[in-house]
Amino acid sequence: MTIHKQHVIIVGGGSFGISAALELCHRGWLVDVFDPGPIPHPLAATTDVSKVLRMDYGADEDYMILMEQAFEVWDRWNRAWPQPLWHETGFVIMKHEQMKPGSFEFESYQLLKKRGHKVDRLDQRELKSRFPAWNAEHYIDGYYNPRAGWVESGRVLEWLYVEAQKLGVRFHIGEKFSHLLDGDSRVIGIQTEDGQKHQSDFVIIASGAWTPHLLPYLSDVLWTVFQPVFHFQVRDMDQFTPPNLVVWAADIARTGWYGFPAIQDGRFKIANHGSGWRFHPDEPRVMPADQEE
Repeated sequence: MTIHKQHVIIVGGGSFGISAALELCHRGWLVDVFDPGPIPHPLAATTDVSKVLRMDYGADEDYMILMEQAFEVWDRWNRAWPQPLWHETGFVIMKHEQMKPGSFEFESYQLLKKRGHKVDRLDQRELKSRFPAWNAEHYIDGYYNPRAGWVESGRVLEWLYVEAQKLGVRFHIGEKFSHLLDGDSRVIGIQTEDGQKHQSDFVIIASGAWTPHLLPYLSDVLWTVFQPVFHFQVRDMDQFTPPNLVVWAADIARTGWYGFPAIQDGRFKIANHGSGWRFHPDEPRVMPADQEE
């Protein structure tokens, strides 16, 4: 007897697309991934030196539970890699004012404690003592969560891509998505720009910043934005690396900043946690002139 395997097409070979492909392969699905290529794509959000890994998302307990499960996967991957790509440095959240009920920082702190995570409240004295790179006169309240850090995201995606191919995920690099195929009141596949039709039981769109441009009927509720990201070259690596400086966020609930410890080549990356500017992901990535100041 022939057993029909569920077949899924995934549009997008970034972190979400490939991780979904891996999981579905483990569950016995047939998986095809369509991506314009290359993988990692040079303009994709994942293709970077670092991304934050945290479970601090305010009062959203469902999200925290998902992240608790995700950390177990990251720990397992770290054991499989020749050298760690996930760096558990911890996460410092700081505020100019006292944390109060209803604020992102306070609700994150309370939920972490509720779920049994060991977090340390940071007043000015503690901040100055434990993380001397920060101006303790400026930031008067916050906390430190040791179960957090950063990942070498571009390198992780390269590894996931190889692993997915080993498992049997079929990649269609250079075959660009054109539109969804409809039939019997449901999506039955996709058509690529060369006119080829590809049918499947399900379609997952994991196209990141390109989503509102691939599915333009979403453009009134979904759009692509960019935020300023800066890389500085530091001289004193001790001051900008753990334990003196870890992954951090400063007043992110009101359009503040966040960033990472310096990496081996001396780059210190920070980014603005703001609403950003609308743009098309294929456009040149040009920083507005006033942002550096």
